[in-house]
Amino acid sequence: MSHAKPARSYFALSPEEKAALVQFQIADPLSATSRCLAACSKGVKAWEEEVIRFSKERMDENAETFDTLSTLKSPLDLAAMQREWFHTASRAYIDEASQLMKVTTETIQSLWSPVAAGK
Repeated sequence: MSHAKPARSYFALSPEEKAALVQFQIADPLSATSRCLAACSKGVKAWEEEVIRFSKERMDENAETFDTLSTLKSPLDLAAMQREWFHTASRAYIDEASQLMKVTTETIQSLWSPVAAGK
């Protein structure tokens, strides 16, 4: 699992970075706005695609689990299946949260990259 560098708030920027940001915004506000909107749109699309993919995957796995209920022979089998389902689902949701944080971090980095490059 990769850990992306967290995004920094405006208040955590160095004076030089703040000056570059202000200069970036003043120099070409329409272009800056356009680039920000494009990066946000791309990020929202990536988030949406990931949520759809994950939701479909979970629905398919839940349907398979539901189908196996009729094959269980005892309450102990049910408890074992429930324990396995909970473990698998928990791991899937944790992994999905990490994936969504990665998408968010990439979006934020793409928003700041033109500022960092002084464009």
